[in-house]
This record gives sequence, C-alpha cells and structure tokens, in this order.
Amino acid sequence: MQDWWNATSYAEFYKTWNVVVYDWLFTFIYKDTGAKILNSTWAKAILVILVSAAFHEYIMACGLGFFAPAFIIEYGIGGRK
Repeated sequence: MQDWWNATSYAEFYKTWNVVVYDWLFTFIYKDTGAKILNSTWAKAILVILVSAAFHEYIMACGLGFFAPAFIIEYGIGGRK
C-alpha cells in the first residue's frame, strides 16, 4: 500500500490517509452491511461515504456552532473513483 502523499486518486488517498478509520469503515460498515442488508457494491460504498461524512459533519458542527454540508459534498463528489 502506498503512502497517502503519493496517492494518484481521491479513492487511493482516502484509503491511505487514515488506515485505522478506513479499516474500521471497511470491516464494520462495508463488509457487515453487505453480509446482512445490501448486496450492491455501489450501495455499500454510498453507505460508507454517508456514515463517514455524517461523523465529520457532526464534529465540524459542534466545533463551529453551525451545520454546513461541506464534507458530504466533498466525500460524495471528490471521493469517487
């Protein structure tokens, strides 16, 4: 696996930026959801993006005192392969 500073795409960057969070999201959201609820790879990927973005939005809203959907837009548009 490459380092995050050598990434050539957003998808590769997100996978290598924070390996602990990536592994948790992959194991507990992507794989477990696929085994129990969703069969579509696309739907599982969207769910992971939404969970990650919602968590980041919550942190930013608490810190800034207002809600602006910047992470949902960035992860949803910029995070695609």
